[in-house]
Amino acid sequence: FVIEKILIADAHFHIILDSDGKANYDIVKPSEEVVETAEAEEAGTFKLSLKNYTFKNINLVYDDPAGATLVNIRKLDHTGNGDFTENMVSINKETTIKAITCGYEGVNYLSSVSAKMDADFMYDQNSEVITFGENQLTLNDPPLEFTGALSFPEEKVAMDLSFQSPSEDIIKMLSL
Repeated sequence: FVIEKILIADAHFHIILDSDGKANYDIVKPSEEVVETAEAEEAGTFKLSLKNYTFKNINLVYDDPAGATLVNIRKLDHTGNGDFTENMVSINKETTIKAITCGYEGVNYLSSVSAKMDADFMYDQNSEVITFGENQLTLNDPPLEFTGALSFPEEKVAMDLSFQSPSEDIIKMLSL
């Protein structure tokens, strides 16, 4: 399948998890009926090329009281693309956020921080490894460059990431 463009604009999402970890968008009633898939359908036969996807002016709140986590994102703009018809998928994306607040157990680790990220990475669909090329993340003012890889062995996450800042201005880092 080839999708030329997906656009979601001016949307508000408020995701709330209950004490069992079930999200408020999970509204499908459980079924006792077992649905069998055709044996002819093998994993990996679905192919998708996504030429462009865009999110404009999105507001998102993620509220997990049981996990004591709250994330509030205001005015997110995001564009990206990826050709999932290949085993090695090149994904390019650009994201800007006017204000992000992230809290855990009542402590805000980021408070109304502006963010921008330009990212290019490769995703190996066979080995489930994400390899980051030269990427840049900016929180408020200080840019942070990163490279490395993420993999997902046996329901875990393995990270090998390197970060560096081209700026040595400590005041900019403290602005977070």
